[in-house]
Amino acid sequence: MYKFNYIMKTGDGSSSAVSSDFVAGRLLSRTMDGIKTADSGRWIELHMADGAKVRFELNEHNAEVQYFQP
Repeated sequence: MYKFNYIMKTGDGSSSAVSSDFVAGRLLSRTMDGIKTADSGRWIELHMADGAKVRFELNEHNAEVQYFQP
């Protein structure tokens, strides 16, 4: 069974652990601009109109919800 890890990534490449509430709060009332998937089927990205994106990525032992700041 996958365990979800919640990660925030910044433009300079750094990342930090965040809560699911943090990610949910950043997505409320946002307009989605597009969806992108990997050829491998390991992730799906939701692109927001303000430049933010969220990636749901399956790894070998866990799953990550990655929030990228605009």
